[in-house]
Amino acid sequence: METSVSRRRAAGALLAGTLVPGTGHVLVGARSTGIPLTALSGALLLAVALLVARLASSPLDAIAFGAAADGLGVVGLAAALWLVYVAAVAADLLRRLRMRSAASARRRLSLAAVALLVIPAVICGTISASAFTGRGILTSVFGGDTGLEAHDGRYNILVVGADRAPGRSVVQPDSITVVSVDALTGRTAVVGVDRTTQNFPYPAGSVMASQFPSGNRCLSGCNINFTYQYGLEHADLWPGSPDPGLSALTEAVEGYTGLTMSGHVYVELEAFIRLIDALGGVTVDVKAEVPRIGVPDIGSDQLSVVGPPIEPGVQHMDGETALWFARSRYASSNSDRMQRQSCIQQALLKQLDPGTALSVFLSLAGTTEGLSTDLSPEALGTLAALADGARSQPLDRVELTKPLVQPLQPDLDVVASALRSALHPGEDAPVSPASPSAPLSGGLIVPVSPAAGGDDAPSAEPLCTVP
Repeated sequence: METSVSRRRAAGALLAGTLVPGTGHVLVGARSTGIPLTALSGALLLAVALLVARLASSPLDAIAFGAAADGLGVVGLAAALWLVYVAAVAADLLRRLRMRSAASARRRLSLAAVALLVIPAVICGTISASAFTGRGILTSVFGGDTGLEAHDGRYNILVVGADRAPGRSVVQPDSITVVSVDALTGRTAVVGVDRTTQNFPYPAGSVMASQFPSGNRCLSGCNINFTYQYGLEHADLWPGSPDPGLSALTEAVEGYTGLTMSGHVYVELEAFIRLIDALGGVTVDVKAEVPRIGVPDIGSDQLSVVGPPIEPGVQHMDGETALWFARSRYASSNSDRMQRQSCIQQALLKQLDPGTALSVFLSLAGTTEGLSTDLSPEALGTLAALADGARSQPLDRVELTKPLVQPLQPDLDVVASALRSALHPGEDAPVSPASPSAPLSGGLIVPVSPAAGGDDAPSAEPLCTVP
């Protein structure tokens, strides 16, 4: 016959059983049940502790774990199941204690058990909610099913910075960049595509090629960035595509560069500001003053001074300042803007180690509007691992603009040679600017929107560097 249990021993058993299910049973003498439960609980808790220690010491592993095989969803479900397990074991322990306690103590035991269960409920609830929130961010941003496929030994990611500002009748990608990553070493090359580029072919067999067999051939009004709007206006040509504009722009960039894209990242201006702020800002050595004047205002020719200029010197920029630095158009050419955008991109790549990337990811919870990609979460883990290795290697940069090529009439042989030199060092000799190709007529014609500033030759001296 079971003996009664003292009040102190019952309280200790409830507390111990809540922290490590099964130990409470052992304390009250139910060893045949308690020992197996304690062994199971101890093994599970040890495994969790080892996993947490591993992830805490390696942000890269944390990113890979969260991205691979719905890791965050598994964490959320595991936390919920652990709470159910703790509650079930505690309920059995409470039943045993009530049977061996005086009637006057049974109510107090029940209240104590409920109070103690609040501890694991809060902990498991927080873990589960955080995990499912993180999973929601992953699926909203990395909601695509595009796995990473290397082309000629490299992952080529199209990064598009787009302006969906009020007052614009069309969406205009302001920044078009290809980030090309060596699939083995992680060495990265960044290819800047001038948004005013014209007169280039579309890939054989592509939708754009079927619409314009002679390619993008015209004298004016068919900048490469207007391809995005063409895709939006002809979405039926890309049935099933979540973003026909990006599908069209991807084909245009592939035709111009000869590179096959492995995926894309799309960032709108407001999302860019949030991303930089979440990173804690970026540091750029500014060589020439950049006025906060003349960001395009469709419908008005008035230039307005929005704030003080960005002064020369090493500047740690928040998101809004970085956006002004990258986009300012007053007395500035496309080549100048591409150079400043290049500095911001290099600063991002330099600062965005796996640990920082993880903190940025967590801080962007619920604010991912305007930020998307067709890459899968598993692709994120692969890219994070390669990016960590790339930090110790040089960052190669190619600007497909003046003086290397004339965007309105690019020499495609020069473009191909420049890209081979950057992506496969040692295979080709360095290239030099060449005369533009002869103009061709016909093809895609889209009205050109006015923009402040000119498209003169690039500045002779560097406009910025990354310290």
